[in-house]
Amino acid sequence: MSLKDEIKQTKEFSSKSEELLIGLLFTADRIKKAMEDDFKEFGLTQQQYNILRILRGSKGTGLPTMEIANRMINKAPNVTRIVDRLIDKGFVCREDSLTDRRQVVVCISETGLKALGELDEPINKRNKEILNDLNQNEINELINNLENVRLSINNYQINKKAK
Repeated sequence: MSLKDEIKQTKEFSSKSEELLIGLLFTADRIKKAMEDDFKEFGLTQQQYNILRILRGSKGTGLPTMEIANRMINKAPNVTRIVDRLIDKGFVCREDSLTDRRQVVVCISETGLKALGELDEPINKRNKEILNDLNQNEINELINNLENVRLSINNYQINKKAK
């Protein structure tokens, strides 16, 4: 089904660029909704899951809150509040930094690692199902194209600030 049909748009897009950008946003939202079903089983949101994955990737060293915020897929201004909720669930803990007494480091707990381990299989399965109609060359091409779009966005933002 075409994007125009899916969003029940009656007029033509003003350009292929507009159609592509709306298509990206629409598709990202559909992917997000599919992911939310997997997370709900564990009482997690997408942002909480993202933080847990970031912390698992830190290999047990933990990360300051600002570093977590910089690495997040969906930039959230309320990382501290999200971390607080993860602490309440027992998935992460806060520790004083060994190198900077003013800084607090967030670490993933064994409970958080276990929850991620249980989520890995259903998430990987869903990812494969979502991309089932694409071959490896198409996946690689899409990855490259999305990298180019992000580069264009970065250049746009740099040029906008320079004005």
